[in-house]
Amino acid sequence: MKHTTYFQIEPSAVALATFPSVLAAEEADILLQPVLTSRSWSDRSAWRQEAVAMAVKLLYLARVREYEFLSSSSDARRVLGSDGITVQVFDRWWILREMPWEEPSEHWEDYLAAVSEHVEATGDLAVDDMLRVISERQASARPS
Repeated sequence: MKHTTYFQIEPSAVALATFPSVLAAEEADILLQPVLTSRSWSDRSAWRQEAVAMAVKLLYLARVREYEFLSSSSDARRVLGSDGITVQVFDRWWILREMPWEEPSEHWEDYLAAVSEHVEATGDLAVDDMLRVISERQASARPS
């Protein structure tokens, strides 16, 4: 089975305090912007949640090192304190939050059903068919 975990990468308090003082404003803004990403893996592999998170951290750090203002070892040491691509460097500057994806939008169909008489057709066959099924289900659930 394939698994996908969603992550948000946010600047740490140290990053918020440091980057604006050691970088130009537009460069600091780049590193301080939250980033949403994901990583997929198969359960028939050696990958587990902790390893997936570690990989995302290393990949993100390698990604930001591509920016011209961090691409040289000396610039990376000046801004990040190290030119290493390590989990420890990532953890100093960013926070990785796993984003729960426990409620797929299919669970929201009951909300749409409750107001189905106010929903207009979209002109898209697939969406309108979904709306019709929800509306019919709602109508059959009403007491006679």
